[in-house]
Amino acid sequence: MCIRDRLEADSVNASLVREEIIGVADDYVGLTGPCGLDESGTRHVYHIGLFEIVSDPNPRWALIGEYDSSNHAITWGE
Repeated sequence: MCIRDRLEADSVNASLVREEIIGVADDYVGLTGPCGLDESGTRHVYHIGLFEIVSDPNPRWALIGEYDSSNHAITWGE
């Protein structure tokens, strides 16, 4: 919780701060997509990368696809 959120809510009460965060999140787009929240604090839309561990010859994470919650679709990489 950042100072701005506490100031907007005029409280450190989590319920009051959550109400302010919902309004702030609507205009924010993060790494995983838009950050808009519903009244319970759940994100409306999000994108999640799907990874696998590849060893060729050194182990590393490789992006193999993406899940889009707006249409419940998985897009696989090439």
